[in-house]
Amino acid sequence: MCFPGCGGQKPKASPVEEPHAAGFLSALERANITTAHLQSKLDNPITLSDTRRIMDAVTPYLLMPPEDCGLVDAAVTSREDCGLVQRRDEADDRGFAQDSIADCSSRFFWRVLTGRRREKPIRIVDVVLFGYELDLLEIRFHELDDVVAHTVLLENELSMKGVPKPLMWQEARTQERFARFANRTSSAVVLTRDTPVKKRGLWPWERATRQAAFRVVRMVDMQEGLELDNDDVIIYGDLDEMPSGESLRHLQQCEPRPGVFPLSGGLLFFIGRLDEVYLSDSPVPGWKYLLERPSYHRWHDAKRIRRLEQPKRPGGYLPGGWHLSDYPFLPFILIKRITISESRALESHIWRDVLRGEVRPDFRPLMKGWKKRLTRFDALAAHNARYRMLGEVAGRGPWYLLCNRERFPAWFWMRDRRLD
Repeated sequence: MCFPGCGGQKPKASPVEEPHAAGFLSALERANITTAHLQSKLDNPITLSDTRRIMDAVTPYLLMPPEDCGLVDAAVTSREDCGLVQRRDEADDRGFAQDSIADCSSRFFWRVLTGRRREKPIRIVDVVLFGYELDLLEIRFHELDDVVAHTVLLENELSMKGVPKPLMWQEARTQERFARFANRTSSAVVLTRDTPVKKRGLWPWERATRQAAFRVVRMVDMQEGLELDNDDVIIYGDLDEMPSGESLRHLQQCEPRPGVFPLSGGLLFFIGRLDEVYLSDSPVPGWKYLLERPSYHRWHDAKRIRRLEQPKRPGGYLPGGWHLSDYPFLPFILIKRITISESRALESHIWRDVLRGEVRPDFRPLMKGWKKRLTRFDALAAHNARYRMLGEVAGRGPWYLLCNRERFPAWFWMRDRRLD
């Protein structure tokens, strides 16, 4: 299937210099969403009618696989082929390949792990709040492939502003890029168009989703026959709150200290680029550039709570992973800005250049005091041994993203030909 777009040649490994996205902007115009019309909406509330038309026009681009129409080569699907680890065929007496055995004696995780190996590895279930980011889902599947036993995708028929939206996983699950993960993935619609939602506060749909999430997980446990043990772990968070596979490997194989659950993650906070980290409003104590996400719950404890959510007082923090916020793929950025709860309008200082076909909207001014909150990760690691070790142990970024730059060019200031 050839989706809209697919223009030009393979992307060049160089920063974008000329305007692009002509095909995408033309698609908006064919849906009567002209550049002039959007410009007239800058800094003004977006109507429900505009939101629906934009969503209809943008969705085909969000569904389009990077390899569609032969614009990029086949993906690199193993760390060995990427050169990140040395290929080793030896295995221990439990069947683990040597390069998949966690170093439980590592001092990096000493605050949450005892240094001893578990009697047997636990199973980990990844429960993900999923909206539109199929490219990020592909990256997450590969990052956690050998540590997550099952993935549960929670989708809504409503956006976080209450506007009807398509179920993206139902549309994309048969794509070749997801084939190897399909038998270990379940999906559930949490909020339907008929679900009553108490519209209090800024995030009513998010709150309603959290309240329903655990009910869905219990249902999946029974339907899929997972037969989870008390020590097995449930991850809960948004799709772009991505744990490091290496950190999870240590949690899976190494003994936790008493009282560390519920556990919180600690993620490097990236905003549309991978070279700068953002100082979050919810940092991990002692790690001001790590975001306190996602949450980890023992199945024994999770069965007793009414809803899955970020613990207010976690027993410990597992560092390693990345908050991949504001994926700078233009269709995703546009749909995010019109559907997130806190959005009120398209900000003119961001979108005026975007509507001329520029590739990279600059979202940093949206962040309060952003100039004082961003720092180069390389400089941070050079002067801080803990962050340097974080990059070495847990990874500088998702390996599948770093090994497939042409597949996800927007993260690297490169041209995405799906928009041409």
